[in-house]
Amino acid sequence: MEKLYHYEIYGSYGTLHYNSLLILTFCVILIFALHVINEYRK
Repeated sequence: MEKLYHYEIYGSYGTLHYNSLLILTFCVILIFALHVINEYRK
């Protein structure tokens, strides 16, 4: 029973980590895209 409880905590932590990684990647792509657009406008 305890193992299942630990697994649930680990599972939710894994999901949280995956979501934060996805958001971070999205922000990097967005900043890079804005930089490219600014360079292209010059």
